Amino acid sequence: MMKKKVMLLVALLLVVATLTALGCSKKKTQVVYNTAPDGEHVVAIYTVGDADFPYGATHCEMDMLKGKSTLNTVTFDLKNDGKAVDAGNFTVIWQNGYAEVTVSAEEQDDDTYILYY
Repeated sequence: MMKKKVMLLVALLLVVATLTALGCSKKKTQVVYNTAPDGEHVVAIYTVGDADFPYGATHCEMDMLKGKSTLNTVTFDLKNDGKAVDAGNFTVIWQNGYAEVTVSAEEQDDDTYILYY
């Protein structure tokens, strides 16, 4: 009887640990929230989950928003030698009808993305 309880407890702990790891690996953390001059559009940039271990790429997502609607999304990896990603890794320039977002990091060339609205 006691052996069954111990095995059940171990199985339960494994399930909880697995579900926790899966949930944490997809957590989005906002890094940039940049509003267009028109006040209606926003570029929001997030890290998604944890960086690849060790010193690996950080998974990111960039959204063009209007109100509560997502107009388009770009996913990319940022190679920054395992360092934390912050607003300094991004430059947002608003143009007529789109935002130009430049992504900079230590272990990659700058990448520029165009998000239309």
